[in-house]
Amino acid sequence: MRRLFLALLAGCSGGPGECTVGSETFSLSLSQPNATGSIHIDAAGHATISGDNLTVRFDDGRMVTGSAPGIAARVPSGGAWNINVFFEAASFTPQASLIFRTPGGELKFAAWQVLVTSSVPDIAPLSTRYTDDACEDTTACGESGTRTLAVTEGSTSISVPAGTSQLVSGLRVGNGNSKHITLPSSCTDIAPMVQGYVARD
Repeated sequence: MRRLFLALLAGCSGGPGECTVGSETFSLSLSQPNATGSIHIDAAGHATISGDNLTVRFDDGRMVTGSAPGIAARVPSGGAWNINVFFEAASFTPQASLIFRTPGGELKFAAWQVLVTSSVPDIAPLSTRYTDDACEDTTACGESGTRTLAVTEGSTSISVPAGTSQLVSGLRVGNGNSKHITLPSSCTDIAPMVQGYVARD
């Protein structure tokens, strides 16, 4: 069994499961028996949520389990969902995303940790855009700098700095430890990463 950790908010001094910004804590770990390489499931299913524990059972028999502190406040347990799960088990830095939509197609919840911005999952009708924050003092930034997440729905745009979350127009938008590399790639083994989530209250 392979287990992947998806950190959605920065400040993980306590390790996986202890990512805190202000009073908000959120993390996600996913696992699937016999998982190798890439797993991508986009199908109808049900989610059972008990405390921090998450079990996704797809109608075709496949199952994904995990834990997500705080997910019970964002995704109701039971009921039918269209669920999209992706994780890359073989990559140097594991990548993952999880999306819940109602049977009618309305986005309820999405979370992601991916290496490049082009891999951010499709969360229409929302659009996402990451921009590299300026780093005038390279000695302060070191090997990497932060990225700001912008989420747009219609005429409303939410700009969320790395390591923070905001509630705007019924959406809780969080940006994790999203970063770009400030050194030549040959000088660091840090991977450029974007992290985030959107939850519709």
